[in-house]
Amino acid sequence: MKKVTTLILFLFVVHFIGYSQDNVFENTETLKNIESYIYSDTIPRKQFKKAFKKVKKIAKEDNAQALCLLGVLYKDGIGTHLNFNKARKQFKKAYTLGNEKAAYSMGYMYLKGLGTIKQDYKKAINWFRKSTYPMAKHWLAKCHYYGLGVPANKEKGMQLLKENTIINSEVLLSQWQYEKDNPQIEIKLDTIRSSKNVEETKVSINTTTTDNYKDTSGEILGQWYGDWEIMDFSGKKVMRSIPISIEILDSGTGILNAKVLLDGNEFIGNVIQNKEELIFPEMSVMLRKRYTDWPEELTLDYRLTSFKYKTSNVNGLAYMSGKLETTIENWKEPGPPSKLILQRSEQELSQKIRKALAEQKEHFIKVYPNPFEQDLLVHYTLEEDADVTIQLADYYHPSRILKTKNRTQKKGERMVTLEELNTLNKGLYVIKMSVGKNRYSRIVIRK
Repeated sequence: MKKVTTLILFLFVVHFIGYSQDNVFENTETLKNIESYIYSDTIPRKQFKKAFKKVKKIAKEDNAQALCLLGVLYKDGIGTHLNFNKARKQFKKAYTLGNEKAAYSMGYMYLKGLGTIKQDYKKAINWFRKSTYPMAKHWLAKCHYYGLGVPANKEKGMQLLKENTIINSEVLLSQWQYEKDNPQIEIKLDTIRSSKNVEETKVSINTTTTDNYKDTSGEILGQWYGDWEIMDFSGKKVMRSIPISIEILDSGTGILNAKVLLDGNEFIGNVIQNKEELIFPEMSVMLRKRYTDWPEELTLDYRLTSFKYKTSNVNGLAYMSGKLETTIENWKEPGPPSKLILQRSEQELSQKIRKALAEQKEHFIKVYPNPFEQDLLVHYTLEEDADVTIQLADYYHPSRILKTKNRTQKKGERMVTLEELNTLNKGLYVIKMSVGKNRYSRIVIRK
């Protein structure tokens, strides 16, 4: 029955995309149906290209709904290449023509800092306040409740949800209200940890350097205990700290194995070490949400992509800490900034040591999305004008160059797009980058 239903939907979409001359639907109905199926996994890619052309044609008539949808297609790379600047342009124009969802979409991009859009709470809140679209008010309530870009005010956040009669707000409000009415009962979705503290003596962090690479695989093998700190979208505030343990094992093949214990569940996957970075070719973990906006979504599937770490020694105890990059598969978008702070002992991390380990060097090369499917945005910051060469190579055959782009660029934030990568096999690839005389590399995953 499910296959029959899928076939009917497919034929229906093909009908209104491929045979516009029949003029069965008005533009509004056509756009509504396209929007309903753009995230389907059962419709061929070529049909999305037809849908994009159809939406773009209607958008040229200054149709606000079409302009907003066109922004979504650019933002998610559906039927076209990823292009966040074009997405922003369409959303702005759609808003000037009266589309309230477009203002919400602008706010959402700034809220999370999607792709090449720099994260900015002030701009996000300004756009949310301009919009009467219900989800704009929903996110505005969250900003006030958690203190994201504005002073934390739980009462104001709850009041905004009370005024917003959509299911997302009603579900979230019930959880906030329960905590307020039952202050003696704290919702504990995170595992309770040992109350033992690491000895709080003078903390001296001696961190290994990556300037001269050495084999550190022996240092990271074995059992590690600590916390997965999930930050707010700006990466400045810890929103949730989840106890986690990771056991790294040598398989004897050059590829390491990892066992992750998280939220009472065990997850197993392969790990590849690249200098002081761990790459997870295909490893997902499931984590319960502390609060949910939707009754049927109680958990999120986080795909781990990379862990750029430093090892250190404090009072004779080994530590490993750094930034963890993830993708939330439920939402098809990057996870918020997060860190792993691990130690050999199962004791609880002290605040003093946690703070000393918190700051870690980020990648020079930033990519979006990772894992990628079709387009890959390469983002970086130049300290001076330079000749830049970017190459995409096969991880297992580094001399096999698949894409090359050369640029002469001025200093500042820069971005290059590697397009049409959907023909590549699933697996690992390497971005090789030369900036003047400097060389950088970054492993990425094709899913």
